[in-house]
Amino acid sequence: MSNRNISPKTVTKRGPGSNAVDITIDFTTSAAHPDGSILDLDLDSSWAFTAESTCTVSGVSNDANGNAPTETGPTGVSYTLTGFGAVGSSASISISCTNVLVSDSSSATTDLVATLTTTDSAGNEINDWGTNTVTEKVTIDANNGTLATSSSVVMNVMPTA
Repeated sequence: MSNRNISPKTVTKRGPGSNAVDITIDFTTSAAHPDGSILDLDLDSSWAFTAESTCTVSGVSNDANGNAPTETGPTGVSYTLTGFGAVGSSASISISCTNVLVSDSSSATTDLVATLTTTDSAGNEINDWGTNTVTEKVTIDANNGTLATSSSVVMNVMPTA
C-alpha cells in the first residue's frame, strides 16, 4: 500500500468534553485484487467502535456476479469487508467510519491503524498497511476532554430520621 493517509490528525481525549469522531483511512493499492477479495481493518487498541459506529468503503464494487460485499462489524476495534469486486493496481480505496472513540489514555499521540490488510478469497495477503511500522499518528488533545474549571457540583443531602 502506498499514499497512506488518516483523518483526523487531532482528536479530543475521551472524557466529559469529548465526542465520538469520524475517521477516514485512505490508501492506494500496490497490487491488483481479484474478484472476491477481503479487507480487514483493526484499529489501534486506543480506539473503539461504538454501537452507533458505521463504516463505508469507497473504491470497491460488487463482485462479478453482482453481489454486494459483506460487512462484519464494526465492533470492538475490528471491521471486515468480504467479497468485493476486482480492483486494479494503484486503485484508491477509502474507509470512512463514524462514531469512533479514542481512549482516555494519557498518551499525547496514538496510532489509528493497528493492522489493515487485503487478501484474496483464499486468505493470501495482497496488501498490508505496514503492521507494526505505521507512522500515521493522531494527536490527542487532553485539555478538551476535561471539565471546565468553572464547573461545580451541587449535592443535596437529605437528613436521616
